[in-house]
Amino acid sequence: MRFEGIGFCIGMLIYKLVSLFNRKIMYSIRYFITFVMTPIISFFYGIKIQVYPNDHLPPHCHCRYAEYKLMVNLVTLEIIDGWLPPREQKRVMKRLSIEENRQMLLEEFYKINPRLKL
Repeated sequence: MRFEGIGFCIGMLIYKLVSLFNRKIMYSIRYFITFVMTPIISFFYGIKIQVYPNDHLPPHCHCRYAEYKLMVNLVTLEIIDGWLPPREQKRVMKRLSIEENRQMLLEEFYKINPRLKL
């Protein structure tokens, strides 16, 4: 059986548009929850330090500055992924090297991700 005719073509076009629209809504909701609703733990010199919910080990924070991103391990202070301009990276590392700040971020990480607590 072959599907032909203008009615079938219009029906398929509507189906594709609705599917595409629903997918865009799902991605928009996921983006909103991940980046907009994520709590900002610290904000200085235009740098946001965030801990994402439902994240993974090792304990880490996400640093965002303009279009740049950096992921830093909170235990060893090693850069896991990403890049920041050198001046901003120095500021982040200086802020994280203070023990009270690092402990506060670790507490926030485990509070936001309770299933990862050892």
